[in-house]
Amino acid sequence: MCILFLVLGLAVFYSIRETEFVGTYVPKKLSDGSSSLADYEETLAKYPNLKCTCGRQSVAMTEFANISMTVNPSCAWLVADVLNLVDYDDDTKSSCEETGQMSFCYTTLKACERSQITRAWIKKEFDSFIISSTELVKLDALEQIANSTLDSGFTVAELIATTPIDTIESWAMDNMPKLLRLTGDLANRVKALSIKESRYDRDVHGTNSWSDFETACEAATPTCSDEMIEENICDTSLRCDADNIADGVCNRACLSPACFFDGGDCNYKNLHGEEHEINYPHAHFQMYDANLPSGTPNIGSWMDTREDLYLQSTRRRCDTPNAWPTTETLPIQDDTHGGTFGGFNYSALFSDIFREASKTQPSIEFRASTNLGCDVHFKALDENFFKFYSPEHLVNFYSAQLGGLREIKNDGTLYASLSDTSKDDIEHYLAEYEPFQDYELNFAAPLMTKHKTLRNAISNLFVDEYSRDVDYKKYFDACASTSCTYTYKANVSSSAIMSVIIGLIGGITSFMNLLFQTIYNTGKSVITSKSEGEDEETKSAEIPATSDSSNPA
Repeated sequence: MCILFLVLGLAVFYSIRETEFVGTYVPKKLSDGSSSLADYEETLAKYPNLKCTCGRQSVAMTEFANISMTVNPSCAWLVADVLNLVDYDDDTKSSCEETGQMSFCYTTLKACERSQITRAWIKKEFDSFIISSTELVKLDALEQIANSTLDSGFTVAELIATTPIDTIESWAMDNMPKLLRLTGDLANRVKALSIKESRYDRDVHGTNSWSDFETACEAATPTCSDEMIEENICDTSLRCDADNIADGVCNRACLSPACFFDGGDCNYKNLHGEEHEINYPHAHFQMYDANLPSGTPNIGSWMDTREDLYLQSTRRRCDTPNAWPTTETLPIQDDTHGGTFGGFNYSALFSDIFREASKTQPSIEFRASTNLGCDVHFKALDENFFKFYSPEHLVNFYSAQLGGLREIKNDGTLYASLSDTSKDDIEHYLAEYEPFQDYELNFAAPLMTKHKTLRNAISNLFVDEYSRDVDYKKYFDACASTSCTYTYKANVSSSAIMSVIIGLIGGITSFMNLLFQTIYNTGKSVITSKSEGEDEETKSAEIPATSDSSNPA
């Protein structure tokens, strides 16, 4: 009965329990001898833990994957524009040259050339990357490997592209402020000696005479150094004797912009003054990026022009390391002398034409932004002409303004009444090639719309977007899978259960027979041994005692 219950229990257990099995699979072969990917994918969908061995354990990425990069069109535009620059034919023009943006164009062109080399390196590294695996890599894992390889290449490339910029910036911060302080000292000395010399026989640009300078200098309040202020020895009541400037002796009373800071006789590098102030010695040179307001006549060189004529917002403090790489956007309300980029209202280009034609000019305006900074290279890196208005706005601006010019030109009577200058300007602006439109719309707009600044474009290798494509069929064929295994769970079939039960019954029966036989034999041996022992004792008791013949009765 116990055996019956045990067998029934085992039967129930095996009938409800899922058992894990191992299966084998060989991909079907196609007519060309390759394995069928569709058959493999069908089997994989059925058995997600399917694992296949590869006949080739090393497969290069180039055999099944490729990358694509969309390069910003600004680079191609620059190459073509430079060809016009080196072509000495008078009919060809360079927009970079015509707009006065050669420095920015050259910096960008060189960056484009370096980026092209780096992009080729990324592709080479991607193509030569080896997938090493004894097993067939599944599609998801393969795409992750491809993405990781491509992203790593761009990360390394970004370091390659930005490290020289960081190195130059560090060098410039350490050295250029010292050179500019030296230049400022020399400039103040030259200006002071020049104005003193003018007492005798000549005037100097920016001042009417020595008497004007003398009056301004001797009325000026001296600027104190930070140390003098901290020690409470800043005497602002002092007044300078103009004859004492640049005499080789430090005169504290002459430490003012009006006196050229005593012509450099004092160690005044620690004079207080903020970025946009003029009360420190190195703030008023045009080499520091200071600009005259729009409409101001160009009086002379930066050494001859009075410092108080420059726009305050354009003054840069460049005599400290932390200020050297700093760039800022010129405020929109400050239009600089001779500057097309920086606060300039482009509507003014067409105003005279509309005024002469007695036509109402379209009210839409556009002002291109420009950077201010100590270092021309860093200004270029952070330049973005579209901080005030978007490129789309510029397109609308030109459309409206040039549309108005076309209406004037199409009115034959009106056009004939205009001056030759206005006619020439209309022909110039409506020409198929116009340098400012070409430069801004075909070069600056694509670059700055996508990357904002040249610095960002360099970091991104001028790549607007990149992607990778993995052809799993090519990888599957390159792997040359030979065999696959998978595991699955299933209930044991009735015949298998009967076989197991029959086997168990046979085994249990055999075991019981053996057990009973062993018990029987053991019991039999014990009983038999005991009986034989008792018989021996009985026989010993039945043997009579014998008399000793040598013992007399």
